[in-house]
Amino acid sequence: MKNVLKLVPYLIDMGYFKKVNFIFLVLGHTKILLIATLIPSKKEYILRNIFITQELIDTKFFSENVTFHPEIESDFLDLNGYLNKFYSSMTGKIRKNLIFSCSTKNFTHEGTQLVAKLRQSDLECDEEIDHYAIMRAFEGRHAFKSLKDAVSHHPNVIRKISLAVLHPLVIKPYKKAEMNKKYKEFVHYF
Repeated sequence: MKNVLKLVPYLIDMGYFKKVNFIFLVLGHTKILLIATLIPSKKEYILRNIFITQELIDTKFFSENVTFHPEIESDFLDLNGYLNKFYSSMTGKIRKNLIFSCSTKNFTHEGTQLVAKLRQSDLECDEEIDHYAIMRAFEGRHAFKSLKDAVSHHPNVIRKISLAVLHPLVIKPYKKAEMNKKYKEFVHYF
């Protein structure tokens, strides 16, 4: 979740959007909405034990508006490592706040920082908290004399650095045997 929230300033910084709002629903409600939208026969879906993507696709529970694309190794990118090079952590601010927003108007008047606004709710009694999104020592910062210059060129610095592909972990043979023994009756793909 921490990395998803770092996408808020990233999308503004890169110029994809002028304003981004991430609003989290109460725990569990997101899944209910997703299932209701994608799966018309929810009762039948719940009764089956589905463990892997291919098994889910084979069930044909989804509406005709849903298209599955096979995943390939290059789809899995190290977004965590990438965003950590440029944006500051929101540790300690996530559980308290459910609304995260950022816009092109959120640059400080000195132009040295992009500010993300955090709120617990839309109620007027809940105050906004400012979170300085751009790390002061972000990767590529040393090439600029002042912080203002560095922040104004921040999107260009980000574009020059590419995302690394995540490689799957290798499951050791004895672990495969253990998993096969424990889960074979539930999952038939071992």
